[in-house]
Amino acid sequence: MATPVYLSFFEGLNRDVSQPVMKPSEFVMLLNATSEKVGSKTKRLGYTKFLDNPDNGKVDKIIYWNNLGVQKKLLFRVSGGNIYCYNVMTGDGLHWGTPIKTGLSLVSRLSVAVLSGKMFFSNGQNAMFYTSDGVTCTDVPTTSTSVPPRCKYLAVYLSRLYAAGSTNELSGQTSGTGPSSLYWSTVNDGTDWTIDLADPSTAGYKYVDPDYNGVINGLNKAYNRLLVFKEGASYRFQSNNLSWSVEDLNLITTTSNGSVDSYKDYTFWLNTDGIWGYSGSTPDILSSPLDDVIDNISGQDIADAQGKVYKKHYYCSIGDMQLDDLSLKNMIVDLDFDKSQFYTHTFANKPTAWGDYIDKNGDSQLLFGDDKGNTFTMFTGNNDNGIPISMILRTPVFDEGAPEIDKKYNKMYVEASPYDSCESKVSIDGGEWISVGDLYSPITKNYFSPKNTGSYSRNIQFQISDTSLDGRPELRRLIYYYEVFGGNK
Repeated sequence: MATPVYLSFFEGLNRDVSQPVMKPSEFVMLLNATSEKVGSKTKRLGYTKFLDNPDNGKVDKIIYWNNLGVQKKLLFRVSGGNIYCYNVMTGDGLHWGTPIKTGLSLVSRLSVAVLSGKMFFSNGQNAMFYTSDGVTCTDVPTTSTSVPPRCKYLAVYLSRLYAAGSTNELSGQTSGTGPSSLYWSTVNDGTDWTIDLADPSTAGYKYVDPDYNGVINGLNKAYNRLLVFKEGASYRFQSNNLSWSVEDLNLITTTSNGSVDSYKDYTFWLNTDGIWGYSGSTPDILSSPLDDVIDNISGQDIADAQGKVYKKHYYCSIGDMQLDDLSLKNMIVDLDFDKSQFYTHTFANKPTAWGDYIDKNGDSQLLFGDDKGNTFTMFTGNNDNGIPISMILRTPVFDEGAPEIDKKYNKMYVEASPYDSCESKVSIDGGEWISVGDLYSPITKNYFSPKNTGSYSRNIQFQISDTSLDGRPELRRLIYYYEVFGGNK
């Protein structure tokens, strides 16, 4: 008599555990699907075009600023050495408009921070500048006593503008090197960089481990502290505006400042070891289920990876790679930290910047920009701006706890809704993928033909896929039947 096995689609992706000991509800491949409902997997939503493409330049930054000082909701885009500003409430819904700043260096990305009604920009190449209204930009002035640093990274901490990743020294410094220096402005004034070492209320600087761990390559505020990343380590910087301290965080750094983002006081980032989380003590590795995915990220992609936290998900763009038998383009790692699950996605376009904003209706929206200058709104359709999304769910290999025993697998059921765009496949004893049919009802039954699957086998693996343009199935359960024949082959 055949024995049924019931598989839920409860867990996420896990590629770090030997398949015989994986949870039955985990997946070895989970592509373009998420857990919208606990216990099932649904094909992810797609995206649609947002505004026009004004310069065909790679989108380096998308920033939203609810500027209370001038009562404007402003959305900024940085691309092709230009900055564009779109007024969310009064914009035409079609065009980014005329750039408010042009001629910026393309050597490194702009970093952005807001202090006292001014949005500051710096990239380590051009002079630091700011805008107060999203219409005009003004260089931070240089005087005989106040010299703003040219830094790659900005952050606001304790009502000061902090800057790091500089290639020049500030007036008043007597030793050390710019790439290991952390600078801060006068309190509440990002335009005043006057240094008086005897007066802690003025601007200042501190060397962060100048003889070790390379240059500073990132900066972020988290948990009422400043995280300073260097090439070989990360540091926790604390201050009360009168004194300062720096503590090494166990040599755990980031390879890309663009991958650093926070949910409240919890900070995520990527490096060659994986995705890390930090809540104020020491960083924790989160991505062990994806070790081989992390290892397959190219050096170029991991150095420029862009991450974004949005609605309890951490998204990180990691480029192209070969994974098992699949060649995957424009991959995204998706950590659903509310459900403690990982997913992977492939997009039709390569995200090079992420940003979120509140639209004129008061709704939160997630955007990304690509390497061709396009911008898109996420979760707004069933395809990627007209390109079908390819969903693949691939289970572990099942041997019923007896890999040496002959078995006969004879049928499977799949529960799904909607169902009419999905295909089921099986792999017997590690062989090629064999189609057993399309789904045709809310609970579809497919028999295994001995001609394709053989009379006897020792293990089986399942795959369900959907490549339709508009189909968006929710997969709930898979049930299969087998009989044991007792002997060995």
